[in-house]
Order: sequence, then structure tokens, then C-alpha cells
Amino acid sequence: MTSKYLQSFKDILTDRRTEYSNFMWISRHLDPKAAYERLIKPTPNFHKEEVLRSVKIQEIIDRISRETGLQKGKLANNVWTILNEIGFNKRLSIIRWLGFLLTKIGLQVYSGIKVNEEKLLKIKEQMGNKPVVFLPTHRSYADFIVMSYLCFTYNIEIPAIAAGMGLLSMVLKPFFTAGIPDILFIPINISYDRVLEEKLFAYELLGVPKPKESTSGFFKSLSIMKENYGNLYVDFGDPISGREFFGGVVNRALHNIRPIHLQEFTEQEKSLTAKLANEIVINQQKCSVITTFNIIALALTNNYAMGCKGMKVEDLVEDVSWINDYLIHFGAHTELDSVDIQSGLKVHKHLIEITSEKTVKLVDHCVALKSIDSSKLRGHALSQDTMNSILPFVMLQLYVNPALHYISQSAMIIIILQHHKLINKDNLFTQYTFLQTLFSHEFVSCNTGSNSKFEELLQDLANVALIHCDSSGYYLSDSNKLQMFLRNNFTPFLFTYYTICNLLLQSDGMVNEKTAAATVQSQIEKLIAVRKCFIHPYCLNLDTIANAFSSLTSMEIIRKEKVDDDTFWNVNMEQLINLCCKIEVYLDAELRVDKLQPSRTVLLSSKL
Repeated sequence: MTSKYLQSFKDILTDRRTEYSNFMWISRHLDPKAAYERLIKPTPNFHKEEVLRSVKIQEIIDRISRETGLQKGKLANNVWTILNEIGFNKRLSIIRWLGFLLTKIGLQVYSGIKVNEEKLLKIKEQMGNKPVVFLPTHRSYADFIVMSYLCFTYNIEIPAIAAGMGLLSMVLKPFFTAGIPDILFIPINISYDRVLEEKLFAYELLGVPKPKESTSGFFKSLSIMKENYGNLYVDFGDPISGREFFGGVVNRALHNIRPIHLQEFTEQEKSLTAKLANEIVINQQKCSVITTFNIIALALTNNYAMGCKGMKVEDLVEDVSWINDYLIHFGAHTELDSVDIQSGLKVHKHLIEITSEKTVKLVDHCVALKSIDSSKLRGHALSQDTMNSILPFVMLQLYVNPALHYISQSAMIIIILQHHKLINKDNLFTQYTFLQTLFSHEFVSCNTGSNSKFEELLQDLANVALIHCDSSGYYLSDSNKLQMFLRNNFTPFLFTYYTICNLLLQSDGMVNEKTAAATVQSQIEKLIAVRKCFIHPYCLNLDTIANAFSSLTSMEIIRKEKVDDDTFWNVNMEQLINLCCKIEVYLDAELRVDKLQPSRTVLLSSKL
């Protein structure tokens, strides 16, 4: 049984399973709805020629020709080759055959591809008079394939695919420079029961590069056809009109005085772009679907954090039930009504096993480190034993992360109250805002610094009897189980930030950017090995480490400086000491620096 919200979703594979011929379906007449209908439709070659002839590209060709002595014609040919490699070129015959292939793969590996059809059809109705940008959550490289297949299914023009650092700014530039009247942004959440590349993503988070594409790799990838990846859910947030979002705040006429290729974003436009990005992520979060295995992963992670090596099936069922209730209370759409964990465990039998004693535990993994080129690692070269022990935890965390936005804000309140026991509202708000600021690069929130959202959060926590309030202030209830659950799922991030701050304190004030992340990983690996208390292996992931450095930069505790050909972080020691003291009080005593060994070695210096 599924939740009422999900009952409105349509499984687009149902008709494909029952029809006489999938080939007849992919051969049907297509008249796809275009996002931006124009009298003369530009071809892919037109776009490539426009790029090649653009003033900016021609200036780059001129400059390189002067610097290297290469002929401009040869450089132009090189540009044309690159444009052909990355350029969008639709061929209906290829689209149909890919549609047929993807149908067969989908029928083989997925139980269902479930789509909020009502929302999608409403979006389709709005298309036609402006560019449309689909913005799916990037939980899998399959996102762009899923979106293309959906468009093929619902007779919508197949979108061009693009991804990377600064893409939103590129999309907004023609709007800010008045090249187009509007842009429609569509936040999309794609929720996977099981991610195709879960082990690959775990490796990448730990700094192991993606393997090279090869014929043998291709045939290995075909092994996914033997696996069951459960359900896939696609939901859509409310479309965001660029014109309406920016309103009358942006003066687009400012860009009329300079050629387009020389245009730069104003500080206001940069700020508004970040605000739009934040709004898109919040809308993606609102339409996320929390699968049964997401909840199982939360329960297991909490269990391991308490020092257990696994949990009995009946205990897991009980925990999944109350965690599900908590998530629903805070607005989550979950696929779980009756507690049936068997289907979730079956899909993830490679990661989770049930022993003969009816204990649910992580499956041991053996990582082939010999096949990894250590010179291409993005971080520290973790040992064989470390990789074997941490990989299952990192893979499990991939299924915890989609639910963290329902946990992080509540967890911040809980850890503040656990430290203070009793605190007045103003002081609570001040400390809550500090934690939000610290983790602003980690958790996107719509209520940073908002007093009204803070009040709503306190009321929600009171409604589930997590906190109480009287004339003296706010304090925790006796709901210790839920409090520990929230704390345990938040602590890995708090501990990573704390460890980084303490390592920076041991530096000479100038930290080499290239070696910093690897040094943090090295230190956490040592701490995991020597500590008796549980330190979550996810603390080793490079994304959180990078987010921490970004946060410290935003808070002006560190700043980047160029020295010769290297980049260093210049550390404001006074502010850093203050920050360490603020963070430390929220950690359990056994995780604090005076308990951590061998943390006193100077590991970060300008000599690294």
C-alpha cells in the first residue's frame, strides 16, 4: 500500500508491460510540444555556426593565434570539432530506437517508473512561448535519460542536456541582458529505490576517480540487467518564471551599453542567481519521495551510531514505523503506509543482509585497491582495511541523504537544547541561526534567519512532544529515542567541520588548498582506527570537506590567496578559535579534541 499522495502517480511502464508490441508504441506519430515555438526553428548547425562566429570566440582564436603562431583557420577547425562533439543534434530515428532500448531496459530492471502525471501535463500546457529549463536532482547519471524518456513518452520535445559549475548563470545571462523575455525553471525530484551507480558514487565521494570508459567496462555495466532496482519516482515542483521571480528588482537595461560578449553579472545579479538556485533546491526537496529503503537506511545508520553491529528484524520494523511517522509529520511524502521492509531489503541485498539469527546488517565488501591509480586520487590514499570497512557505510549514507532536509533543522534545535538544558527563545534563535550559517553550504533551508520559520519549527517539535516550553524557556522532553536519532544523523557533519577547524588551528596560518582535503581525510582515517566510540565513515567524504571550507570562506574565517602558482587559505586564528569553541560544546565528550589522538600533530602547513 502506498501513501495517498503517491496514489496519483502513474506507472508509465504499466502500458508497456501489457501492450502487444513496444515497437508499435515507439513507432507512433510524434508531434512533440516545443518549449519555445518560433516561426523559423534554428537547426543544431545554425547554433554551432553562431557560436563559432561570435565575437568572443573569434577574439579567443585571434589571441591563441598570436601567442602560438597557429593559423586561425586551423584553430577554427578545432573549435568546430569541439562544437560537433558537444553540440545537440536530434535525429528522430535514433530517438525512436533509443526509446525502444530504454523501454526494454526499464521493464527489466525497474518495478515501476512512477510519474506525477497531473503536474507534468500542467507544465506541458505552459510550454511554447519561452525557454524551459528542466532541473532534476542529480542523484544519478540516469537523470537525463529518465527525463528524455519521459519527454518521449508524453510527446514533449527532447531537451538538450547540459551540466556543470556555473550553468545557472549561463542560462540566466540572455535573460539579464534582455535577449529573451522570460525563462521557465522546472524543479524536478527523481527518487530512486536503488541508484544504478551507488558504488561508483561512494568511490567518488572518497576521492577515487571514475573508471575510464572501455569495452570491457561496457560489458560489465550490462550486469545491471540481472538486478532489480525497485521503483523510480518523478515529481515536479511549481514552475518558476524568471521574470516573476526577479520582478522589478533587476534593471536589464543596464546591459545595453556594452556588447553582449563583454557583459558581466552585476553583484546584485550574482546574489539573485544564488537566491534562485536556493529556491530551486527547496522546491526539489518539497517534491521528494522518501522510499522505504531511505527510512531503513536512517534506522540502520542510527543503530550503528549507537555502537551496535546490526539490529533484529523486529526492531528494524519498529524503528522504520516511528521514523516514517516523524517524516510525515514534517511534510515528507513517503511510499510507506504499512511497514513492509522486505521489498526494500530485497532490492538492496548486495548491501544489506539478514543473518540466520534474523539480524539485519551491512554486507562486507572487498575493494580492489590494486586496480586504482593512486596518482589520480582526489584525496588521501585510504588503506585497504579502511576502504573495506567504510564503503558499505558510505553507500548506505547515499540513501540517508535524500531525507536529511527533514532532519537537519530539527537536529540543530535538539543539540542546542541537549547542551543548554534550559534556554530562552532569543538565545535559542541566536545559536540556531549560527548553526544554520555554519552549515549553509551543506543543508539548503528556506528559513535561515527567519523568525517566523523558527517559530513554526519550534511548534512542530512541540507537537511531536520533542520539546517543551514554560515561562523559564525551552527544554527537551523525555523522548530520548527520537532525540538521539536526530543527533546521530547530524553528528557526522558536525564532527567533520570540527575536525577541520582543529586541523587549521594546528597550521602556521597558511594552508595549501591542494593538500588540505587529503590531510583532513588522513586525520579522520586515523581517528576512526584508534577511537573506541563510533565515528561515521561518511566523515571522510570529500563533498562535506569541500562544503566546510566553503562555509569557512563565507564566514571570512579563511580566505584564498595566490602564492606563486599555488593557492593557499589564510586563516584568521582568532575567529577560528572562537568557532572551535562554539562547535565543540555540541559534540559528545569523547569526540572532542582533548580526547582525540593523534590530533596534536601539525598536519597542515604552507610547506605541504
